[in-house]
Amino acid sequence: MELNLSHIMEENLIIDKEKCIKCKTCERICPAFVYSFDKEGYPYEKYPHVCSICGHCISACPTSAIKYKDIGFKDAELLDPNIPTFNELSNLMSKRRSIRRFKDEDVPDDILQQIFTNLKYSLTGHNAQELEYTVLRDREHIFSISEKIGRRFKIAELFLPFLPNKTKGNIRRMIKLWEKSKTDHAEDPFLRYPRILFIIHAKKSLENFLRIADAGIASYNVILTAESLGLGTCWLGFHSIVSNLFPKIKKLSKIPRNHKVLASIAIGYPKYQYRRKCARNPLKINFID
Repeated sequence: MELNLSHIMEENLIIDKEKCIKCKTCERICPAFVYSFDKEGYPYEKYPHVCSICGHCISACPTSAIKYKDIGFKDAELLDPNIPTFNELSNLMSKRRSIRRFKDEDVPDDILQQIFTNLKYSLTGHNAQELEYTVLRDREHIFSISEKIGRRFKIAELFLPFLPNKTKGNIRRMIKLWEKSKTDHAEDPFLRYPRILFIIHAKKSLENFLRIADAGIASYNVILTAESLGLGTCWLGFHSIVSNLFPKIKKLSKIPRNHKVLASIAIGYPKYQYRRKCARNPLKINFID
């Protein structure tokens, strides 16, 4: 069941007094401070209209005394207390690299569903859950989008005399690769000819200014989950920018007209493996005691 999280004016949660031990955990961890207590010491929602249905209270309640009014205890199964070790997580994050060459191998539905399972729990500001996802799997259709991007990009040649030398060289190389990709799609410099083009988008709105950050978090959730499943990914800045500038490319990407593309990710099995960590600059950290 889909939950509409906006303009909630009635009680969202049900407290089972037979299970409640009056520990006040729900009140202490609630980010919206919606809880108060009756004369007997049992919790209740004093301010249900500001509840974002984040589920913190349900997850932390030691006796399972709280459930959603509309969907009960759905998706509230117990968590496995075991988590990856620091070394395991560090290895996964270090192994992740942007993949620009993909195998000609389909991504099975069950693997894709595992990405969706983790994506479902990607955090969003105030639990807004406004992000939507479009998954394109037809490689020829994906390449047709890249071809349209290339046509727009070629216009940049007109401005080469006015651009810095480094930029001139980059544009020339991109155009050269794009022209080559017409006969060899694997040379696609814009979308990288992946098995899947994963697009994150949301309705255009000034109300939730955190959605760009939400999309960034969701993107990395997708990227790390894909890496753990043996897939490779590449974050595609060109597609996001050009889709929002040119309605025809947004339409070809199957994104609603009133939506903004927030992130685009190429997904597939990597053609080449990375075996060593890469160098990174030292972090710039200021410690203030």
